[in-house]
Amino acid sequence: MSFLFSWNQFLWPLVITSAQEGFTAPLGLSMLGMGSTFNTDYSVWMAAATLAVIPPLVFFLIFERPYLRGLEAMAGIK
Repeated sequence: MSFLFSWNQFLWPLVITSAQEGFTAPLGLSMLGMGSTFNTDYSVWMAAATLAVIPPLVFFLIFERPYLRGLEAMAGIK
């Protein structure tokens, strides 16, 4: 869970970072569309969003079984 929380942070990196490096994925995606108001290239935006989803998805698929076992233990399900 802490991986997903740190991956999805938006406001704190927005306040702290002023350079073009060190952005989180959601902050980078929002900066991608800020260049032009009327000519937003949605295909580039969707490609970047798809690439941003891949690392958390792989992380979840690797740790899916221990994650679900922990949820079952907390809920009391055998």
